[in-house]
This record gives sequence, C-alpha cells and structure tokens, in this order.
Amino acid sequence: MKNTFLKFLFGTWLLLFSFNLVKGEKAPVLLDTIVAIVNHDVITKLELDDEVLSVIERLKKEDVPLPASSVLRNQVLERMIMSKILVQNALESGLIASDEVVRDTISRILKREEISIDQLKISLQDSGLNFERFREQIKEQILITQLKKREIDSQIAITESDIVNYLSKNRSGPQGADHYLLAHILVLVPEGATADMILEKKVKADEILSKLKEGANFRQISASSSDAQNALEGGSLGWRTADQLPEIFIAEAENMIVGNASKVLQSANGFHILKLVNKRGNNTPVIVKQTRARHILLRLNEIRSDEEARRKLLELRDRVLLGGVEFAVLAQQFSDDVSASRGGDLGWLSNGETVPEFERAMVSLEEGNVSDPIKSPFGWHLIQVVERRDQDMSDERQRLQAQQVIRQRKSDQAYQEWIRVQRDKAYIKYLEEVI
Repeated sequence: MKNTFLKFLFGTWLLLFSFNLVKGEKAPVLLDTIVAIVNHDVITKLELDDEVLSVIERLKKEDVPLPASSVLRNQVLERMIMSKILVQNALESGLIASDEVVRDTISRILKREEISIDQLKISLQDSGLNFERFREQIKEQILITQLKKREIDSQIAITESDIVNYLSKNRSGPQGADHYLLAHILVLVPEGATADMILEKKVKADEILSKLKEGANFRQISASSSDAQNALEGGSLGWRTADQLPEIFIAEAENMIVGNASKVLQSANGFHILKLVNKRGNNTPVIVKQTRARHILLRLNEIRSDEEARRKLLELRDRVLLGGVEFAVLAQQFSDDVSASRGGDLGWLSNGETVPEFERAMVSLEEGNVSDPIKSPFGWHLIQVVERRDQDMSDERQRLQAQQVIRQRKSDQAYQEWIRVQRDKAYIKYLEEVI
C-alpha cells in the first residue's frame, strides 16, 4: 500500500514535469520536491526551506550561534516530522481545531503581548514567517495539546501516598522551595533498541558533554544535536521547583553550580544533559485570590444544538434574575455536570483551575451576579459568583498544589515516552537525494 502511494506521489511530480514540456517551454521546471513521506502525508522541499529560514531568523534574533547548515536542516526536518505525526494522530482520532478556537487563541496572544494584528504580521515577516503559516502552526499546536490531554493527561493517576510524600518532603525541606532555570539536551534511544544501539547513543551523549566542557555554546549544541522537541529553542525547561522536575533531574539540579552542565543522565527514553542557567529562592508567602461559583452546564449532542443550549440558558437566567428562582434549584434540575447534585456548586476556584472562557466570565462578575451564556469546550455554561476571598496558602491549597506538581511531572515523563512510541510506529521515508 505504501509503495503504491509512493509511486503515486512520484507520478504527480512527473506530471508537473511533463506539463511544462507540453507547453513548449525551453527547460522543464520542477516546482517542488518531496523530502520526506510521513505516513499518508509528505513534507516538501519548499516547506522545509521556509521552516529553516524562519528558525534561522529566530536564532539570530536570540543571538544563538547557528549550527552547520546541514545539521540545522536535519533538526528542523525531524521536528516537522514529529509534529506531522502528532497532528495526523489527532485528526484521525476525531479531534478538531475550529476557526473560532484558532481566532480566540491568536486574540489571547495579541492581548498577552499587547500588540495589534498588524504588528504581529510585521513581526512574523521579520522572522521569515507569513501570517497564514503562523495560523497553521497555532492550529497544529491546539490539536497536539488536545491529543496530549486525552492520551496522556487524562490517564495520569495521583494517589494519596503521592500527595503525602510530596507534602512530607516539602515541609521537611528548607522554608520556601528553590526554583531552577534549566536547559536540557536529549539523545533519544528508540524503543526496543539493542545493546549496541544504546552504547552508540551513550557515546554520542559523552561526546556532546565533552564539547560543552570545552566551552561549546549549550544552545547551539542543543539546536544541532538534541532530540528534544524544544531543541531549536535552546532546550529551555523554564523555571521549575525541584518537585516539578523528573526524578532523575532532582538530585543533580540541587547540587549543580549555576552555569555548569551536568553529567550524562540515563532514563528509559535516552540520555540527558542539563545546564543550570539560574537559581532562586522562593520564601515569599502566596496569597491566592479565590472565587466560589456555581454553574449550569448544558452539553451539546445530536439533539441539542448551540442555539438551543444558549436559548435555554437565557430562559434559566431570566428565571433567576426576574422570577426569583434559586440558581441552585435550577442547577439541580437542568445541569449536565456532576456538580448538579450540589446545586452547581464548584467550591473555591483559583486562577487557572477552569478553562479560559469560563474563567474570563467568572472573573468579570460581581458577587451574586449571573453571567450571560458562555461557551467552552465542554458546552454552554451559566455562571453565578457566590463570594470571593483572598486566601493564604492553606492545607487544602497545599494539597492542590501538590496534585498539580505531581501531575505535571508524571505528564512530562509519560509524554516523552509516548511521542517516542508514536514516532517508532509511524511510516517515515527520507528521500535523501532531494534534500
């Protein structure tokens, strides 16, 4: 089947080639060529060229020394292949990133960066990227994020012993956990690798470490040699506490000196080298703004459309505001959420604990008020704010923080293993003669 598909692709390029001859042109012009086949899709030379130019512009702006052209090109191609595999998996499993969701995401980016759409387009042009390609990348990232949430995050289990161990360690340590700014290089070991293959990867990791000890630029080495998804961003992991790091990184990070690289660390998916970019303490008490809210959720299905759900919630809103009916009573009768039995009560919510659409509406409400119908990925909501408070870090909040930290750590580890498996399962053919 795949060989037939390959022949079809080359037949397509041959038709393009022949078409110019029929028109009587002096020299045939091959418009584009395929550099890689990824399952049922392809990556073309023009696509790769555009992506390489965009990466080069970004690295120059960030003053990152460029690796050799062929090395950079290979890194970019590998990242494009992995992205295409994940997007294919997302689409084939029924996930979608609608135009509305993409627009909302871009709007949030504009708001966060405090720029206009025209300024964004100019910035993209300066980086060698047009707006349409940027929009397509946003769509791809939304699909990949949705896929990760469904395939990885939804499967993460956090036990009571996980939380107890985290809290015990956190309380027994120094007041206020340290934060680490780390960068990371990964030499990936394929699933089912032989002993010789593992040894070969270990030798590569040792060679990378030797270069770093000789003064090589970590970000440049990451861009040229790392198999991590963020290799072209210098391998940065961002600021993290020790408890947010994978187990094999924790002891190493705690004993590292700022600016230094770690020894080669081995995990199930390969060999790692860390660099401690910076370190800071965290002794400031945290005051958390919390909102106690209720909601009525109407999920969409074959029977209930968008408009019907919205109209029903407007009717329920009028019954609360004009008819004096208790919000909780209507939530018990009509809400599709598990909170219905509690009158729609969601308890105390902190920032980031609900989806953005829900949080924006909730934050904008005064105490006692009821929102207009709000749409989120879960359906349509009617929200009532019961009360608000500023809460110091309580035992309940510490448990929630522990759950978030543990979930993130487990998710990171599982995701790296999962994407390695997805790549190993994919059909990938390199057409080296056209690279």
